[in-house]
Amino acid sequence: MNTDVHSVTLSVYREVLGRPEIAPDEDFFDLGGDSMQAIEAVSIIEEAVGEKIPVAWFFTYRTAAELADMITGSVSQSR
Repeated sequence: MNTDVHSVTLSVYREVLGRPEIAPDEDFFDLGGDSMQAIEAVSIIEEAVGEKIPVAWFFTYRTAAELADMITGSVSQSR
């Protein structure tokens, strides 16, 4: 699950920002992302992983790696 969530999250960052070269530790907003793109990304990630994600997490955990770690931890705790 962990690898899948990391892969999905990074893939969504790349898709939403239109930048295929994004690394897992790059900040979504520093790369030019905005709040509307963040909401779009959250929606796509939620559908892909089958879990609700608080939109606020996206603004706190701004890299794909950080966000994926939070999602993975949250899913583990809820099961």
